[in-house]
Amino acid sequence: MTDQKQEYQEKNQEKDTQPIEIGAYYLIHEDSIPDWGIELVILTDGNKRWHIITKKRNNVQYIYVFFNDNNYVKRYIKMWKDKRDNLMYYIGEYHGNLLYNGYIPIVEYSGCTIELPDTLSCNGKVIHFRNMPFIELIRQFGRIAVDPVIWVICNLLY
Repeated sequence: MTDQKQEYQEKNQEKDTQPIEIGAYYLIHEDSIPDWGIELVILTDGNKRWHIITKKRNNVQYIYVFFNDNNYVKRYIKMWKDKRDNLMYYIGEYHGNLLYNGYIPIVEYSGCTIELPDTLSCNGKVIHFRNMPFIELIRQFGRIAVDPVIWVICNLLY
Protein backbone atom coordinates (compact mmCIF):
# COMPACT_ATOMS: atom_id res chain seq x y z
CA MET A 1 0.00 0.00 0.00
CA THR A 2 1.36 3.41 -0.88
CA ASP A 3 2.11 5.93 1.84
CA GLN A 4 -0.40 8.37 0.32
CA LYS A 5 -3.20 5.79 0.38
CA GLN A 6 -2.36 4.69 3.94
CA GLU A 7 -2.30 8.32 5.14
CA TYR A 8 -5.68 8.93 3.49
CA GLN A 9 -7.21 5.83 5.11
CA GLU A 10 -5.92 6.83 8.55
CA LYS A 11 -7.35 10.35 8.11
CA ASN A 12 -10.77 8.93 7.22
CA GLN A 13 -10.72 6.49 10.14
CA GLU A 14 -10.26 9.46 12.45
CA LYS A 15 -13.35 11.10 10.91
CA ASP A 16 -15.25 7.77 11.21
CA THR A 17 -16.25 8.04 7.54
CA GLN A 18 -17.00 4.70 5.95
CA PRO A 19 -16.32 4.86 2.22
CA ILE A 20 -18.97 3.71 -0.22
CA GLU A 21 -17.22 0.90 -2.10
CA ILE A 22 -18.28 0.58 -5.72
CA GLY A 23 -16.99 -1.07 -8.84
CA ALA A 24 -16.85 0.79 -12.15
CA TYR A 25 -17.38 -1.17 -15.35
CA TYR A 26 -17.31 -0.11 -18.98
CA LEU A 27 -20.09 -1.73 -20.99
CA ILE A 28 -19.63 -1.92 -24.74
CA HIS A 29 -23.06 -1.79 -26.35
CA GLU A 30 -25.10 -0.10 -29.05
CA ASP A 31 -26.23 3.11 -27.46
CA SER A 32 -28.92 5.43 -28.64
CA ILE A 33 -29.83 8.54 -26.73
CA PRO A 34 -33.58 8.72 -26.56
CA ASP A 35 -34.98 11.90 -28.02
CA TRP A 36 -38.10 11.81 -25.84
CA GLY A 37 -38.76 11.83 -22.12
CA ILE A 38 -35.42 13.31 -21.16
CA GLU A 39 -34.70 16.08 -18.68
CA LEU A 40 -31.93 18.61 -18.99
CA VAL A 41 -29.68 19.68 -16.12
CA ILE A 42 -27.32 22.59 -16.76
CA LEU A 43 -24.35 22.48 -14.39
CA THR A 44 -22.23 25.64 -14.08
CA ASP A 45 -18.95 26.52 -12.42
CA GLY A 46 -17.96 30.12 -13.06
CA ASN A 47 -17.85 30.48 -16.84
CA LYS A 48 -17.83 26.69 -17.47
CA ARG A 49 -21.10 25.01 -18.42
CA TRP A 50 -22.03 21.37 -18.94
CA HIS A 51 -25.24 19.83 -20.26
CA ILE A 52 -26.42 16.72 -18.47
CA ILE A 53 -29.50 14.78 -19.48
CA THR A 54 -31.34 12.20 -17.41
CA LYS A 55 -33.70 9.48 -18.54
CA LYS A 56 -35.46 6.88 -16.42
CA ARG A 57 -36.30 3.59 -18.09
CA ASN A 58 -37.29 0.30 -16.44
CA ASN A 59 -36.56 1.81 -13.00
CA VAL A 60 -32.97 2.66 -13.99
CA GLN A 61 -31.79 6.26 -14.19
CA TYR A 62 -29.43 6.85 -17.13
CA ILE A 63 -27.34 10.00 -17.05
CA TYR A 64 -25.51 11.46 -20.03
CA VAL A 65 -22.79 14.06 -19.41
CA PHE A 66 -21.90 16.08 -22.52
CA PHE A 67 -18.52 17.72 -22.40
CA ASN A 68 -17.77 19.42 -25.67
CA ASP A 69 -19.41 22.40 -27.35
CA ASN A 70 -19.44 21.14 -30.92
CA ASN A 71 -22.87 21.93 -32.36
CA TYR A 72 -23.22 18.71 -34.30
CA VAL A 73 -20.96 16.00 -32.79
CA LYS A 74 -21.50 15.73 -29.05
CA ARG A 75 -19.13 13.60 -26.94
CA TYR A 76 -20.65 12.11 -23.81
CA ILE A 77 -20.27 9.70 -20.94
CA LYS A 78 -23.35 7.66 -20.09
CA MET A 79 -23.56 6.43 -16.47
CA TRP A 80 -26.02 4.29 -14.55
CA LYS A 81 -26.09 1.85 -11.63
CA ASP A 82 -26.60 -1.87 -12.02
CA LYS A 83 -28.58 -4.03 -9.57
CA ARG A 84 -25.52 -4.36 -7.31
CA ASP A 85 -24.99 -0.57 -7.17
CA ASN A 86 -21.91 -0.73 -9.39
CA LEU A 87 -21.24 2.20 -11.70
CA MET A 88 -21.71 1.23 -15.32
CA TYR A 89 -20.50 3.60 -18.01
CA TYR A 90 -20.20 4.03 -21.74
CA ILE A 91 -18.30 6.67 -23.70
CA GLY A 92 -19.75 7.74 -27.04
CA GLU A 93 -20.69 10.44 -29.52
CA TYR A 94 -24.07 11.74 -30.57
CA HIS A 95 -24.71 13.34 -33.94
CA GLY A 96 -27.62 15.71 -34.20
CA ASN A 97 -29.87 17.75 -31.95
CA LEU A 98 -31.78 16.84 -28.80
CA LEU A 99 -35.23 17.97 -27.74
CA TYR A 100 -35.92 18.11 -23.99
CA ASN A 101 -39.29 17.44 -22.36
CA GLY A 102 -38.37 19.22 -19.15
CA TYR A 103 -35.49 20.74 -17.33
CA ILE A 104 -34.08 21.07 -13.87
CA PRO A 105 -33.03 24.66 -13.08
CA ILE A 106 -29.39 25.56 -13.51
CA VAL A 107 -27.30 23.99 -10.78
CA GLU A 108 -24.09 25.50 -9.39
CA TYR A 109 -21.21 23.03 -9.11
CA SER A 110 -20.57 22.10 -5.51
CA GLY A 111 -17.06 21.28 -4.43
CA CYS A 112 -16.37 17.60 -4.67
CA THR A 113 -12.74 16.68 -4.27
CA ILE A 114 -10.57 13.92 -5.67
CA GLU A 115 -8.75 12.43 -2.70
CA LEU A 116 -6.91 9.74 -4.69
CA PRO A 117 -7.19 8.58 -8.33
CA ASP A 118 -9.79 6.06 -7.13
CA THR A 119 -11.49 8.01 -4.31
CA LEU A 120 -13.90 10.99 -4.17
CA SER A 121 -15.07 13.08 -1.25
CA CYS A 122 -18.26 15.13 -1.39
CA ASN A 123 -21.40 15.98 0.55
CA GLY A 124 -20.00 14.22 3.63
CA LYS A 125 -19.50 10.99 1.66
CA VAL A 126 -16.38 9.18 0.56
CA ILE A 127 -16.73 7.09 -2.60
CA HIS A 128 -14.02 4.56 -3.41
CA PHE A 129 -13.74 2.72 -6.73
CA ARG A 130 -12.51 -0.71 -5.71
CA ASN A 131 -11.49 -2.06 -9.11
CA MET A 132 -9.94 0.85 -11.03
CA PRO A 133 -8.79 4.47 -10.75
CA PHE A 134 -12.01 5.65 -12.44
CA ILE A 135 -11.42 9.39 -12.11
CA GLU A 136 -7.94 9.08 -13.60
CA LEU A 137 -9.47 7.21 -16.55
CA ILE A 138 -11.99 10.02 -17.12
CA ARG A 139 -9.23 12.62 -16.83
CA GLN A 140 -7.25 10.86 -19.58
CA PHE A 141 -10.32 10.70 -21.80
CA GLY A 142 -11.19 14.35 -21.40
CA ARG A 143 -10.04 16.62 -18.58
CA ILE A 144 -13.10 18.87 -19.07
CA ALA A 145 -15.36 15.90 -18.20
CA VAL A 146 -13.95 15.31 -14.70
CA ASP A 147 -15.94 17.94 -12.76
CA PRO A 148 -19.39 17.09 -14.15
CA VAL A 149 -18.77 13.33 -13.85
CA ILE A 150 -17.79 13.72 -10.18
CA TRP A 151 -20.85 15.90 -9.57
CA VAL A 152 -23.16 13.32 -11.16
CA ILE A 153 -21.66 10.46 -9.15
CA CYS A 154 -21.93 12.34 -5.84
CA ASN A 155 -25.27 14.09 -6.35
CA LEU A 156 -27.37 11.94 -8.67
CA LEU A 157 -26.10 8.37 -8.36
CA TYR A 158 -24.73 7.77 -4.83
